[in-house]
Amino acid sequence: MECLIKKLKDLFQNSIQKCFPSISEEVVVTYANAKFGHFQCKQNKREEIYFYTYIHYECNNALNIYKKHGKSLNLENAQKVSQLIIENISEHFFEEINSSAQGFITVKVSKEYIEKSLLKLFKNNKVDIRVNINEVIDGNIGSYGNVLVDFSSPNIAKEMHVGHLRSTIIGDSICRIFEFLNVNTKRINHIGDWGTQFGMIINYIISKYPNFKDNMPDLSNLTALYQESKKLYDSDKEFEKSSKEYAIKLQNNNEDCKFIWKKLCESSIKEFDKIYKILEINIEYIGESFYISMISDVLDMLKKKNILTNIGEALSFYENCKVLNSENENSRLLLCHICLELLGMKAIEKL
Repeated sequence: MECLIKKLKDLFQNSIQKCFPSISEEVVVTYANAKFGHFQCKQNKREEIYFYTYIHYECNNALNIYKKHGKSLNLENAQKVSQLIIENISEHFFEEINSSAQGFITVKVSKEYIEKSLLKLFKNNKVDIRVNINEVIDGNIGSYGNVLVDFSSPNIAKEMHVGHLRSTIIGDSICRIFEFLNVNTKRINHIGDWGTQFGMIINYIISKYPNFKDNMPDLSNLTALYQESKKLYDSDKEFEKSSKEYAIKLQNNNEDCKFIWKKLCESSIKEFDKIYKILEINIEYIGESFYISMISDVLDMLKKKNILTNIGEALSFYENCKVLNSENENSRLLLCHICLELLGMKAIEKL
């Protein structure tokens, strides 16, 4: 199987040499920035439908050629250079190929070419993938030590929804790509197994099933159990108050609370694993609870760096943070790159 980006580089390199045989210019082809996409409009009988078309690759040589050789080659501008390069590409496997005013050439590979390439792979029920890793791991990918892929991430005591399934498929695909490239890849399932909602469910079980250690309710339908406890939590102020107290007890390793919490986690994970087995997904569970023992050290570290402030009884970051408040809870989501920098940590782009 040919490496697509290498094929593109060869096409553009040959075109540049045909256009400008007197100069030496190494071709630069990269994965396209999403901003180079554009909106298209399709009409049906009732309405106009707009959708965003993404571009696959870009070639960035035209501007450099114009800066270095524009005058000597009598070139008007960078866009003229890019148009000449496009005109000298004879092979037709692009759905779109365009030049911008700045000289960037953007291309979208045709569906027909992708379909034909996939059919070649599966001809005679055999998959023969031969890729030169050195051609793939270039400036676009760089070198990696370890790659952590956080995906799927369902919540304990709740059913998976389509968003979790979507994340599962995308995350597994990303892992397979890195594993194919022989990169040490960790598949992390950051499940939601901590928080006020567990105090709420624990409170419901203890109040409704006082002999829960010997007579635990049926946990095969945790969603129904969650919904019943949530109704009480929203309608009964005393139940809400005691649920928060049980959440604190769980945080303090109360024996009864830990017993119920473990049963809830085991039951949910058993159901999750059924789906992962069908999809042939291998993944390592690392829940929110994994980090509980680290919180005090992180808070001490933040305090020493003077980047925390008191808001009532709670601690928060200083300015330059984006704060998203939930209407129903007092919790806050704090997103702050400055915090990472002050801790000496490198921010990782979200996939």
